[in-house]
Amino acid sequence: MKKILICVLMLAVLVTAFVSCKEEEPDLTGLANAKEYLSTQLKDAPVSTGADYTRAAALRNDLGTYTVTWTVNVTEGPANGVSVGEAVDGLVTINVDEFASAKVVYTLTATITDANGYTETLVFNHEVPAFALNTYEEYVAACDANDKETIITVKGYVVGVNADSGSSSKASLWITDANGKGYYAYKPTLDTTITESRDTINAAFPRGKEVVVKGTVSNYNGCLEFNAGCEIISTGNSVDPATLAYVDVTELFTNANGITDFETLSATQATRVTVKNITMGVIDGNNYHYTIGENDGIFYMNIYLLSTEEQDALKAKWVEGGKANLSGIVNVYSGKHQIYPDTVNSIEIVEENLTDAQKVARQKGLLELEESYAANFTLPAGTWANVAWAVTGEGAVIGEAGAVTITQAAAIQTVTFTATITAGEATDTKEFTVTIPALVVEDPNADDIILNIANLGVGGSYGDGTATLRGVNFSWVELGDYGFGMQMRQKEGKISSIANTSAFNSGLKSIVIKLNEGKSVYDNTGVFSFKFGTAADALAGEILVDTVANQYEYTVTPDVETYTFFSVTKAIASYTFYVDSITLVFGDGLDAAPETPADPETPADPETPAEPVACPLVVGTGYTMSAANANGTIYFAGTVTSKRFDATLTAADAAVVYIEAAATAGNYYLYMTDGTTKTYICMDDASTGASLSTDVATATIYEWNAEKNTLAVADDDNNRAFGAGATSTYNNFSCYDLKGDYNWGTFTAVAAE
Repeated sequence: MKKILICVLMLAVLVTAFVSCKEEEPDLTGLANAKEYLSTQLKDAPVSTGADYTRAAALRNDLGTYTVTWTVNVTEGPANGVSVGEAVDGLVTINVDEFASAKVVYTLTATITDANGYTETLVFNHEVPAFALNTYEEYVAACDANDKETIITVKGYVVGVNADSGSSSKASLWITDANGKGYYAYKPTLDTTITESRDTINAAFPRGKEVVVKGTVSNYNGCLEFNAGCEIISTGNSVDPATLAYVDVTELFTNANGITDFETLSATQATRVTVKNITMGVIDGNNYHYTIGENDGIFYMNIYLLSTEEQDALKAKWVEGGKANLSGIVNVYSGKHQIYPDTVNSIEIVEENLTDAQKVARQKGLLELEESYAANFTLPAGTWANVAWAVTGEGAVIGEAGAVTITQAAAIQTVTFTATITAGEATDTKEFTVTIPALVVEDPNADDIILNIANLGVGGSYGDGTATLRGVNFSWVELGDYGFGMQMRQKEGKISSIANTSAFNSGLKSIVIKLNEGKSVYDNTGVFSFKFGTAADALAGEILVDTVANQYEYTVTPDVETYTFFSVTKAIASYTFYVDSITLVFGDGLDAAPETPADPETPADPETPAEPVACPLVVGTGYTMSAANANGTIYFAGTVTSKRFDATLTAADAAVVYIEAAATAGNYYLYMTDGTTKTYICMDDASTGASLSTDVATATIYEWNAEKNTLAVADDDNNRAFGAGATSTYNNFSCYDLKGDYNWGTFTAVAAE
């Protein structure tokens, strides 16, 4: 019995011990509450996530603190379309590729963990919409339509950037999309910290950086481009620059109908290309000419994509007549598909094993001279073989480095230049018969002197030079010729200017500067500075010329007609101006014969005042002022801006103007009225043109000009008159000298109501 009792007691002790060792169930109430809280907070979160967003990295309630770990699983679309960032200040950023090329479907999982390691999970379904991009075809169509309203958006990789911080088009980008299509972003809107130097521009846009470009587009002389002010957005992505390889377009450039063949070559714009086995030709400024098949091409050496040192390294490889492979970015200028070298290796010389005889023959074929020379010149040197020059005859002497001095005589002279071409044991000769025209001594002021591209000898890239026109020497600085007259600018400390360095025989009466009508003209103050004097180093009497929107001709009149020297300088730093011609008009000046005094016994008849021209307009009658142009009929709209009468193409919006008789017969005022107050239209003459304003108290006197059939303001001090004229293409009136050929304002009576 005792044994049984002991056993029972021991069993009881074991049961008690077992019960006391069993773990208690954990209290997960706090964790469940945290999960419920998070679920409630995010139940209305949008499914579509088009940008980065944040989520909590931790939760807290009365029962504890809980960490939240977020994970992403992409089930459709680009795998890198969504990712989870690091926790910062209690928040985790969910990184979303807002520029994803396709829709991204993904799940976002929250794993909530308490202090003891127990977890709960929540799963959220999301998607990232595909970024809306325009196709290349839509870009081209909008460019060709010159659609200035529709915003075009494309995405691509930077293949080149204009890193010349002094350029007017600095930081313009060439980009290529994933399909190899090219886009040019001209003059984008960027922070000045990016555009301040070559280094900052290159650092901001390395080759391979992915960007989005947004803006309006146009076809500018054959160049498809985003317009100035376009927006550049970095996606944060990039590709290995090595993947943006050159595309071989040799066949395309060979078969094209020249480099202006837009239909064939436009698809290569803003892309990296290579053309192989070309023949290197002459160098004309920055234009390195080459031939490919039957076509001539331009390899444009530029500061945009290459430093000066890189350009020098490339230039050293260029050998006229040699064979090479060229690579770079296709850019269109004035309709020409040029190749811009973009690395120091953009010229690859193609080795040729020529015999000495072949070298001599090739060199002989390259040698050319003009048929006539009236000025000094330099004989061409050899590239494939040595060339030694000799000359026979009077009027030409060969100096060092092939420099030829020409001396004209009273009669025409003929000389013979002989080139002896040598390579190794091979040799040959080539002769050129050249005439030297007779010296003609002209009266330099018998007629007007016209300064233009041809007469000054300006050609191609910006540069300096001299010219002699009818015995007067001229010098010019920083002038360029790119197809729109003499281009004048200010850049990197160089300022475009023209001046005579030897005296005129007669004094200047006036100067007429004519701008090229192929380029737009806007209102600008103090564009050109004209100075005058009687010595080249003592010019004064400055006259500044303002430009007026759509006005292309301006007359400058010095204060006296005895100046024998002048200069013209582009006076403002901004913009490039395109000058067709500068005409120097001479008066009696220094050569004027003294006036013969009137016979004292026969007094001169007193001048009879000119009869005022009758004005056909009726005082008190309302008129519209209009003119015909290529777009139809334009009407004065009732407001003025600087030198322009604002206009409209809608007749119903035309302003009604009236004339009022002034105290002197033949003089009139021009005004508008609201029924109670007269607002006078004032045209104020000046030495460089006329300007417009409106005033309720002051009025300008107009006279009727029967020749132009319009009202005009006389500039008595300069013997000129100004009226409201219109060009054939622009839809506004401007103040023009009546000597010009414009469509003058016609006054049409308004029918009485």
